[in-house]
Amino acid sequence: MRSLLIIIILIAGLAQAQETINLKTAPPAFAKLQLTGVSRNMSTINSRFFGIDSATVTFTDKSLNLTLIKRMPPCQNGMICAMAMPAPIFINLQVIKIKHTECGTTYTAVTPKNALSKIYEIVTLEDFTYSKCMQTMNLRYMPGVLNYKVSGISTLTKRSETAEANFEINEEIIRALN
Repeated sequence: MRSLLIIIILIAGLAQAQETINLKTAPPAFAKLQLTGVSRNMSTINSRFFGIDSATVTFTDKSLNLTLIKRMPPCQNGMICAMAMPAPIFINLQVIKIKHTECGTTYTAVTPKNALSKIYEIVTLEDFTYSKCMQTMNLRYMPGVLNYKVSGISTLTKRSETAEANFEINEEIIRALN
């Protein structure tokens, strides 16, 4: 009877330990991004997306945080200009899907359902870090790409529109250790 009680306690402890392991999220990863293309109508849907030069992304298997960095306003040659660094734009999204293939891992993140935003944002991040696929020889190696897509009412046309911006990862994806 006593040994049966010990076995039950051990099984319950192991089940609890396995549940704790399953609840852990992967450590965050970080990457610097360079803007490669943007739709003409982007700033009419997302007014914050104006004058973007580069970005950074931090992501886990639960969330993706995109920080858009604006370029400095121009100053005429030979002039002294008093400037303040433009404030970055923070976009926090919820990862809803992670797909692993031989060629990499794709993270899909969207605007959370409880967000008060009037726009719907979706980010697709393709991580080629552990790819086993051959990349085209005429292209330089890219550790990954990020696509930012936004849907909403255009301030110009007053209709529902979609726009997108594409980024590529500059260097490497930096991952934190467990």
